[in-house]
Amino acid sequence: MQHTHMFSGNTSRLHSVFSKAGHGKHISIVFLGSSITMGYMIEDQHQFTAIVKEYFMRTFHNDDISCHNLSAPGMPSLHGLHLAYTELERYAPDLILIDYAVNDQKNHMYREAYEGLLVKCLNLSTHPAVISFFVKTIKGYTCAPQMSAVCEYYGVPYVNIGTWLEEDIQSDIMRWRDYSYDGCHPGPVGHGYIGRCLLRFLEDLSQSPAASSVSLPAKGFYGNELARLRFIPSDWEHTPEYRPDPLVLDAECRKVFIGYFVGITEDYGTACLSLDGAPYHFMDPYRVHEWEHPVYEVVSLSKAKSMHHISLDMQKGENEKRFRLICLGIV
Repeated sequence: MQHTHMFSGNTSRLHSVFSKAGHGKHISIVFLGSSITMGYMIEDQHQFTAIVKEYFMRTFHNDDISCHNLSAPGMPSLHGLHLAYTELERYAPDLILIDYAVNDQKNHMYREAYEGLLVKCLNLSTHPAVISFFVKTIKGYTCAPQMSAVCEYYGVPYVNIGTWLEEDIQSDIMRWRDYSYDGCHPGPVGHGYIGRCLLRFLEDLSQSPAASSVSLPAKGFYGNELARLRFIPSDWEHTPEYRPDPLVLDAECRKVFIGYFVGITEDYGTACLSLDGAPYHFMDPYRVHEWEHPVYEVVSLSKAKSMHHISLDMQKGENEKRFRLICLGIV
């Protein structure tokens, strides 16, 4: 199946999921994405995640299907990468569906983050099947080209729903105003459309011959280092009432992966990550957001692994404000 909007990849893992479901065994499905997959201003029963769950229950006559939607608004694949290290194992996923096409950016950090996410998911202990799908905004923004290249390299099936939608709009089968009530988020009709695309994709994959399992490439496409992160245990948090000592670390590494919270009030400040004595500033010290949310960044330190001195402290003049570290990883 090599249509412009579908890529079957290696279906061995997915056929194992179909077989397991057909024998009445428990199936755990995890969704990773942003507000589109989370469901923005839409009732649960209209979400495409519910449509996928119902498909498995109906097709395989199996009521033991659990769905875990770990999506969060505004999040890119960097967030999914962190979840792959911290959350996914406890859900014992059999199938993971990934959507970050309109939230990633078109630069090397996001390309590597998405690749790291795919590789990390494929290497989970449950050996889940992984499927990616791509949507686009009304203005045509999508990271589908860079994501589909990674999927094809690792044999991960994908469906380009953005392209499919564009074709149907041009053929007067669908109208954007029916699909979405803004420039991005699908309404009930849009979720139904995404659900039908995914079901058609799953149905076609189920009819395809089961491929033999193959080993993942050792060499990355853009770079697979982020699938081998080592996280440094830390609960570093600065508040006006509690001002901890700087977080200091000497480590042999090449890159730093860091996550922190951005708040909605003026009391959120800015910390400074010092890398070998050179300051790396995060977001502006005062920025009001609509919701508190995590931010993730990857900082490249050197071409090869070497010893680096890393420290984290509040920026000068920010001691009366708060900053919360989510994670600090190195590779």
